[in-house]
Formats: sequence, structure tokens, C-alpha cells
Amino acid sequence: MTLVAKDEKALAGQFDMVIVTGDVTEHGTGEEYRPFLEIMAPLHLPSRAVPGNHDAGEPMRESLAASGWMPESGPIDWEAEFDDLAVICLDTLVEGRPHGRLAPESLARLSARLAVLGDKPVLLGLHHPPIAS
Repeated sequence: MTLVAKDEKALAGQFDMVIVTGDVTEHGTGEEYRPFLEIMAPLHLPSRAVPGNHDAGEPMRESLAASGWMPESGPIDWEAEFDDLAVICLDTLVEGRPHGRLAPESLARLSARLAVLGDKPVLLGLHHPPIAS
């Protein structure tokens, strides 16, 4: 993700949320997440992330959870609901592997939330494609 603006505060007023679907780092080390937080901080927006295959689940959580980017414990799946849209992101990380996987628990939570949301539009965020590609 790349955002370029002369005035981050003006840019922030145009968006409701920042969503990052993985590959925040190259090697998944805790040190790599610090620059990401520094770059994103001036936006002052609600922000959420799920890991990609270049991330590492626990170092990512340790680095980003305190800033609200992801849950502090449990699955790294999350949801945000707005008046006209719900956003659901699912963790597809398989540690140390390039491919992803949707856990049965994540799919069950997704199914339950979709049933509750009914006809409300849903933006689904994943790092890996949900089908063979």
C-alpha cells in the first residue's frame, strides 16, 4: 500500500479506515513493523491488518495489537461495521509458507456473521486468493 500526500490530516478526512491485507514486512521480524507504524501514525484513522506470507503472526501481533491494528489474542480475524457496509478480514497465514489457508474456524465465523448481516454489503479481505490460482 502506498499513500502519498502533502497533508496527511487532509487525506485522513477522506477515508473511514485503513485495511492492510498482509506483507507488512519482508521477513516478519518485530523490528520491521516499527517503520510501518511510524509511516501510518500521521493518518489518525482506524486501522486493521491481517498477516501475509511475508509476515509472522506473533511478532506482527506483538508489534501491532497495542496500536489497534489487530486483536491482542485469539484468531487474527476481525470485522468492522459501518452504516452501509461491513468489512471482514480473515487470516490466511500458514507460517513460513508461501500459500495460504482458510481455517475451518474462520469460515464458521464468516458464515455466522454473513447470516446476521443479511443483505448488508460485505467487503471481504484476505491476503491469499480463496481459490486455487
